[in-house]
Amino acid sequence: MSYQPTPLWLMEPAHHFKGLEDAIRSFMPTWLNEHQRISDDTLYHYTTHDGMKGIIESRNIRLTHSTSLNDPNEIIYGQSIIDSVLNESIAHETDHIRLEILKAIQVQFDTFDFMDYDVFVACFCEKNNLLSQWRAYSDTGGGYCLGIKFTENTLMASSIDTLKNHKYLCLRKVIYGEDRQIALVEEYIRTIVPAIDTVLSQQQATDGHSPELSIMSIHAVNVLWDMLMTFKYEAYSEELEWRIIYTANRKHEPQFLQFTPVGLYSNPYRAMSIYYEQNDKLFFPIHSITYGPSLYPPRIEASLDLFIKQQSATQNSISIPEDIEIKNAGFRYRQK
Repeated sequence: MSYQPTPLWLMEPAHHFKGLEDAIRSFMPTWLNEHQRISDDTLYHYTTHDGMKGIIESRNIRLTHSTSLNDPNEIIYGQSIIDSVLNESIAHETDHIRLEILKAIQVQFDTFDFMDYDVFVACFCEKNNLLSQWRAYSDTGGGYCLGIKFTENTLMASSIDTLKNHKYLCLRKVIYGEDRQIALVEEYIRTIVPAIDTVLSQQQATDGHSPELSIMSIHAVNVLWDMLMTFKYEAYSEELEWRIIYTANRKHEPQFLQFTPVGLYSNPYRAMSIYYEQNDKLFFPIHSITYGPSLYPPRIEASLDLFIKQQSATQNSISIPEDIEIKNAGFRYRQK
């Protein structure tokens, strides 16, 4: 069955308030409908030859730390959009209690930088044959585009050795366009602030600094943090990006962190095993391999066919399907 997006909860308060939960639940269709999957459930990952080979041999996808993405200001951009909406709401709010609610939400939202959580992301594209993607991520057309199928049964684990401790992955469509981003934040704020106000009145909490307000603010900012991880500059819209998002406490499974040297830096990442179960076997959900427009078809197709046969026969906890579609980009680029 098709992948169905679910809420992402980074912080889970010990105590819940039904009125606020109902308000968040009422907003969820608006938010999650932004992330409904495309019809064939397949997204595409452009990579180099070494990347393609490593992904298939290891049966995993590399999730890069958010500070090491191609646009290092992504998180800052999302924060600025959400903070601008909160600042605007605070500036125009005349009710004392609702003003305190907005300020409390902003305080909790702005703690994202100081929390002991890291965000890791793996990037995909809606299309399997974009020249800009071949140029940027696939060795100037000499790489590969892997079609990965995502359904509600697609699972993710920290390594081959931890498959029993699987997680259902969080898949998000990147939202471009400042107007749409602002509209989503504004609608969410309009939904939760009255709900928190009502709960406070029922609790007879007239002080904006009540413990109930702090707890509800922690709960409320989960959706704002979710938005933060999906907002991106309009200039990147041609990438048609989707992403797997994985959040982890820095004290949780640090042994699975890995680092790759890039110039003067070491970029942190987590290599996560991706799989689904069928007929009591686990399979890596690769559906197709498109080879780049700079490659020579007869040589590449023979090599890929043999590679897939070899990997399908290789003993591994996660199997490689034998029926992977191999195809070319359909055009030539930088003829050799």
